[in-house]
Amino acid sequence: MFLKKETTLLSSFIALLTLVILLVISSACDKSPETDKKEVPKNNAKINITTEKLPINFKGDDIAEIYNRLKNSKPPSKGEYETTEEYKIRKEAIYQSLLQDNTLYFIQGNKLSYDADKMKYFTSLRLKDTYINNTMAVNISEVVVKSKYVAQNAFGMSMQISLEECTKYGLIITNREEIIKIDLLLEKRYEQGKQWWRNYDMDIELPMPIEKAKQLSVNALFVCKLKPFGIATNYNNIGEKSTRKEPSINSPFDLQYHYYYISTELLSIWIYDMNSGEIIAKYKPLFVFDKTKSNY
Repeated sequence: MFLKKETTLLSSFIALLTLVILLVISSACDKSPETDKKEVPKNNAKINITTEKLPINFKGDDIAEIYNRLKNSKPPSKGEYETTEEYKIRKEAIYQSLLQDNTLYFIQGNKLSYDADKMKYFTSLRLKDTYINNTMAVNISEVVVKSKYVAQNAFGMSMQISLEECTKYGLIITNREEIIKIDLLLEKRYEQGKQWWRNYDMDIELPMPIEKAKQLSVNALFVCKLKPFGIATNYNNIGEKSTRKEPSINSPFDLQYHYYYISTELLSIWIYDMNSGEIIAKYKPLFVFDKTKSNY
């Protein structure tokens, strides 16, 4: 009777040990190499202005995410016994602590397209007026959503309206004087033409053989410091602006535009391959006035 009980305990122990071994093996087999291919956020990577290579699948900082972090944070009130200069220093210190990051940001741009006939990548960046405090900005992202709805006027007449909502995020450039090359004669003629917009363009051309281009996924990064334009009254720096063109019988289109900005000091523009992390080129920003290009 005693022997039988001992045999039963031994069998139970062997069965339990076997189950543990199988679980360990199963866990090891389930660890797929795909888990190592996750996108790398900038905060988890040590990157500075002299970096020559980025992590694979590096996406940089999302401008909408940065804007929302700043928008939802309000600056402290000025103390009764605090000078304006002391208040400014304290507010900027809190501002930096809110970001929980270093001073450099790598704002993700768009994927560059390839011209097979010219065997090169090409993109044109535009610095243009924003209607906000005499500032100028570079558009970073644009999302357009189109839909339809039926509207009725005061006389009971119904009409199908095409709704187009456009959301744009951009970088207000605080150091624009450093990165603009102005042809004074062209600008004088431009003013004489009574044009309201001042547009400056930066063209990037990147020669690349077709076979090599097929292997790349080329993106742009805007390397910058977050910097308020003038004296910031809010941590979102500049703020947002929305405009709308309402529909009519002659124009059944409901056009709504939403603009969101953060202000920055633009230091560099990097072109890199997401597949390998290789930085293909670094450009010092130089925007040139060009009257021959379209205003919009």
